[in-house]
Amino acid sequence: MNLIKSLVICFFVFLKCAPANAISVVFINPGHQQENSTGHFWLNVDRFMQAAADDFNIDLKTFFANRDHIYMKSLLLQAIRLKPDFIILVNEKGVGLEMLKMTNQANIPTLFLFNGLRDEDWKNQSHNITEYPFLVASIEPDNYQAGFKLAQELLKQHQIRSNDPAKILALHGDYNTYAAIDRKKGMTDAFNAATIAVEIVGEDVANWSQAQSDTLSQAWLTRFSDINLIWAANDPIAFGAKKASLENYQSRVIGGINWDKKPDFAKDLISIGGHVTLGGYAMAYINDYYHQLLPRQEIALQVDIFERESKQSSKTLISLQNKQQLHKIDFTKFSLQHRTRLIYTIDNLVKAYKH
Repeated sequence: MNLIKSLVICFFVFLKCAPANAISVVFINPGHQQENSTGHFWLNVDRFMQAAADDFNIDLKTFFANRDHIYMKSLLLQAIRLKPDFIILVNEKGVGLEMLKMTNQANIPTLFLFNGLRDEDWKNQSHNITEYPFLVASIEPDNYQAGFKLAQELLKQHQIRSNDPAKILALHGDYNTYAAIDRKKGMTDAFNAATIAVEIVGEDVANWSQAQSDTLSQAWLTRFSDINLIWAANDPIAFGAKKASLENYQSRVIGGINWDKKPDFAKDLISIGGHVTLGGYAMAYINDYYHQLLPRQEIALQVDIFERESKQSSKTLISLQNKQQLHKIDFTKFSLQHRTRLIYTIDNLVKAYKH
């Protein structure tokens, strides 16, 4: 990460010069277009992105990879054939550098969203980041803070309910995605810093899936019935854990990350979210980059966007998301073209809401 942060990019190359025309962007979305066991996160990302694209006169096309990183690369070949002005990628399961090589060879400016490239990706490579001039930037949420904040909120709720030590089951997203790794680090540090007695009884990987979480949680809760707190890497994993907990006839403090719409049986779960909005941030960034408005800056952008769902501004955004009314947000207020540009935060997204 330090290598990336030490580099700057030149913003005056490879740019189109016809601002009256729509900017063409292809997003290779690693998720699903329909409802599935991994939740609505990636579909909602696309909805935020499309709402912002409409405000910026951006012609956005989204290809869904259905959680298949091999298929994701074949979709990228289709995207390159379209010759868009920009391609947006997600570094899922470590294939980001390979995909960047493809877009760089095609001379297409490329932005990474959610999971970018880090020092680990460049190890044992004959080339380094300076030889990829078409890498525009990476925009990532602070996933460490997400894992940390979720653990803190769960401990607070546990202390309200009980004086017993926290007996924890931790259910992670996957083994090698940076989002999963960083959330785990944040969780670990928060539990290590706890002022009450805590014990991580078990850890497992649920591959972001409610169904897998349900199966895993049932096994863990059968074996360790004294588990009273479950930290989940995303909301669908938390839903699966809640379902298993109900079948186990015990009440536990459970929470996840995403702001996914909660099923009726999981209304009491804690959720940390906000990063779902970053598709809108990406559109504002591309608009300003295209029009040569951005100053020289670091190539890696990390956004501290996470908030608990119970905050009033979070509730407003979640409602707009669930009602598919994101077009009511004026995303142009986050562009340098706007007279009084707003910083991209949850509170400011609500301020930009056109009542």
